[in-house]
Amino acid sequence: MQTTTPSSLDSLRRKPHEPGTRRRNSGPLLVLLLFLLGIAALAALLFGDRLRPRIAVTTTPALYLASGDVTSAASFPATARLIAQASGWIEPDPFPVRVPFKTDGFVDQVLVLEGEAVTQGMLIATLDASNHLLRVAMLEADLAMAEAEQRAAAAAVIEATDRVARLRQLGDDDVAAVERIGAERMASEASAMADQQHARIASLRARLDEARLDLERTRVVAPMDGVVLARHAAPGMKRMAAMEEMDSSSAVTLYDPQRLQVRVDVPLSDAGRIDTGMTARIVTAAFANRIFTGVVTRITGEADITRNTLQVKVAILDPDPRLRPEMLCRAEFIGAPTRSPAATDGTRLVWIPAAALVEENGENAAAWIIDPVNETASRRTITLGAEQRDGYRPVLDGVRAGEQVVIEGADRLRPGALVTAHGGATP
Repeated sequence: MQTTTPSSLDSLRRKPHEPGTRRRNSGPLLVLLLFLLGIAALAALLFGDRLRPRIAVTTTPALYLASGDVTSAASFPATARLIAQASGWIEPDPFPVRVPFKTDGFVDQVLVLEGEAVTQGMLIATLDASNHLLRVAMLEADLAMAEAEQRAAAAAVIEATDRVARLRQLGDDDVAAVERIGAERMASEASAMADQQHARIASLRARLDEARLDLERTRVVAPMDGVVLARHAAPGMKRMAAMEEMDSSSAVTLYDPQRLQVRVDVPLSDAGRIDTGMTARIVTAAFANRIFTGVVTRITGEADITRNTLQVKVAILDPDPRLRPEMLCRAEFIGAPTRSPAATDGTRLVWIPAAALVEENGENAAAWIIDPVNETASRRTITLGAEQRDGYRPVLDGVRAGEQVVIEGADRLRPGALVTAHGGATP
């Protein structure tokens, strides 16, 4: 019969791992890191452009005109060739601006009427502010009471903390342990009460800021200089900011009388001869003896199959302040581009104001071009022709007809800078 030797205690004892050999589970840390990186990337994508400052510049479109006859953009001589004409209606360029009430309530005053000129910051309308004033007063009173209670709580914390400190200085023979424990509990409760009061005050201040914002929003001011195109509110009407109906929160609609365009329904038989940058002359019955100059800025992407037309947008270069949206007019398109706008056949070229040139060295020059989609500026190298007439220079290469070139504010630009573009008068 075999006998087994009992294992010693040392042999049963687990051997400790060597430092650095224990595996660490880094999976959760990696997931957390990826999550934070994703949040940062999403924030940069959504809000990055909002954090970048915008630079105000003045722009004008590059024109597609006959070489050696820049004055045709304004005077339209008899030699200019009419290739198409169609009826249209004047409208704001690029669109009207709705001015809303940003809080709910009943309209108290409307201080402007249709056709009236307004300036930026001018008071347009007000809501009844009685409820908002009462809410602000109540929250201010609650905040004052909470701040007084916070001061009392802070004093209680100081007193309780001082009592604990004095008891700790005494020996065990001088004070019972239960008394020390009770003093420490009272100090802890006083501190918790002070923290609670601090949180309450923060909440009240946030609610008060919200109430003051709602009170401020009962006053609607003009966001721009312009003219009242339409009025959507009257005293006594209820305005609702959260409704789906378009005019449920609107006060007025504004437009800039210095930025007007014509929407022209061009027959499809003529649409193929229209291109952006093309010059047009605009006539209206309201000004029978006057011809306005325009330039084609946009051609819509879809034709009207019921009317067999394609809509074209023609910007009015020097509009009269008396022109009004929805006035009927007629647009006559001058010239027909048959090849690239940068063609050098000596008949038609792209022309830009000389003021747009930021650098010039012989036939080489540079100009700032605005991307209308991203609202950014880019510096572009261009090739100039030898002519110079009426403040314009011909461009042989580098600029397309209809592109917006910067004529004021170029000294503040950097490649990729966000801009706020304002249309300027042609030289």
